[in-house]
Amino acid sequence: MKITKTQLKKLIEEEISKVLSEEDDGWPKKVKKGRFTKWCKDNDHPGGASIECAKKALDSDDASVRGMATFYMNTVKPEGKDAGDI
Repeated sequence: MKITKTQLKKLIEEEISKVLSEEDDGWPKKVKKGRFTKWCKDNDHPGGASIECAKKALDSDDASVRGMATFYMNTVKPEGKDAGDI
């Protein structure tokens, strides 16, 4: 099955919307605060989560790491950028 970028973006937005509707105190229940920051610090980014760390994480073979990076970029939007910008 092939999907366009527009369709993919819509699916992602719908899924994020579902997760955020389950949130408590601004964070989804299934997401632990600081998990991506910890991953960054453990992987040679002592300052924690950043665009540079997200770039490295998006190249990971681990889908959960790529997911954390995408979530970080699309929610925090450091420097006004999201996952589509990197």
